[in-house]
Amino acid sequence: MTKSNERVLSPAKVIFGYSGFCMMIVGIALLFPLWVLFFYPEEVIYAKNFIIPSAVAILIGFLMFKPIYRKKADLDKNYDNFIVVLAWIFAVIVCACPYLLTGNYTVTQSVFEATSGLTTTGITVMDVDHLPKIYLMFRSTTLYVGGIGIILIMTSLFATTFGMRLYNAEGHPNKLIPNVIKSARMIVYIYTGYMIVGAILFVIFGMHPFDAINHSIAAVSSGGFSTKSRSIGYYHSIPIEIIAMVLMILGTTNFMLNLMILKGKFKIFLNHCEVKLTIVAWVILVPILACALLGGVCATFGESFRVSLFHIVSAMSTTGFQITESFHNWPTAGMFILAVLMMIGFQNGSTSAGIKEYRVAIILKSIYYDIKSKLVSKRVVIPRKINMYGENVDLTPERTFDAHNGAMLYLGVISIGTLIYTMCGNSVADSMFEFASILSCVGLSTGISGAAAGPIANWVAIVGMLIGRLDFYPVILVTLLSCKGIGKGVRRMMRKEDTD
Repeated sequence: MTKSNERVLSPAKVIFGYSGFCMMIVGIALLFPLWVLFFYPEEVIYAKNFIIPSAVAILIGFLMFKPIYRKKADLDKNYDNFIVVLAWIFAVIVCACPYLLTGNYTVTQSVFEATSGLTTTGITVMDVDHLPKIYLMFRSTTLYVGGIGIILIMTSLFATTFGMRLYNAEGHPNKLIPNVIKSARMIVYIYTGYMIVGAILFVIFGMHPFDAINHSIAAVSSGGFSTKSRSIGYYHSIPIEIIAMVLMILGTTNFMLNLMILKGKFKIFLNHCEVKLTIVAWVILVPILACALLGGVCATFGESFRVSLFHIVSAMSTTGFQITESFHNWPTAGMFILAVLMMIGFQNGSTSAGIKEYRVAIILKSIYYDIKSKLVSKRVVIPRKINMYGENVDLTPERTFDAHNGAMLYLGVISIGTLIYTMCGNSVADSMFEFASILSCVGLSTGISGAAAGPIANWVAIVGMLIGRLDFYPVILVTLLSCKGIGKGVRRMMRKEDTD
């Protein structure tokens, strides 16, 4: 067939086609929790709540994907972001169905729980102590799919013309190896391996196998969903807390750095700018928070140090596990420290959200060089460098500009969310903490959103969780392109009416 006879598919067909494939993946994922029925057969009454939406999602996804299968596709710039955003919206809708079909939850609550799972936020509207095991497993399944990334899972399954663009658009900036498909598969293997090892260790130290599987998935995916209302604190076990912290750190460590750890390249790992920033933050903030908790939340310094370290790792990794029952008796200074760490988040190219450490490291480094340049002669040229994966790369104006933009966008969105929550009658401190937790997909909550919250607060949280997980640029670009398309359509209709 000649090139002139080849039919290039329209962007709309390609966008819906790839989104349909992602819908098929999510539909298949809905069937995974059914394995629980082998151990809890009395819960078979809930099977239809998963099988029906799964079948519908797979069928609709197949019909959307079929027109582009093995066809030449062509997309304009930035339309890969449409695929990512649309795929995630479809995933939320599909994953909300099993909750909605129980009849116990409203549309808002069902969408909230599905979004919280897929974005690995971990705030829940459910009474987990009385939730059927199949639903507990389903919540962890959404963490797995959302934590690794729907697009990344798709990329690992088959080659696509836009594989690398989609891979990057979902927040995976680095290839572990030159082949993007093999890179995606390696990421899936690494994180699945961590989850398996973590579950085994949890069992060894006294956790029930079912709970161990769920907590291991929640820790590595930085999701924070627990099978207990008291989270990790339910177990009162230092070994379990240590295992959880290690899994949280591994799960939110950059994909490239995870590969370096597995290859034993610890010097390169320790020299990376994000790792240095993490160590400095912990060395400074853990003792400060421990002192703030002493006497009020904790009776001894040893206990306050343990609580401080765990919650700093939980907040910065954007996981949201807790070992204290609530934050109502925490001092304002402690809440402020956690809020700042939640906003920063952990490393780029991982399961965490937030501003990301690499942006903060670049901003701090650029401030350092600006101050240094003012202290020396104008004739002295100061080379601006930052360590990335063991190499001192140039701190270019473009890199610095991008980091500042990302941070400012985050702070702008968090200001809007905080304002909305205060308009709902909440204090500024609680509102900022809550929306910082939501936008960074952490899950630590003051109770503003979740089970007891109204529809407005929960829908604000839903939007915030999606923006936080997908990052700002894809959402902004899709919004602008959608408005541009709507504007063109309106102008076309107006011209047609004038002609008539």
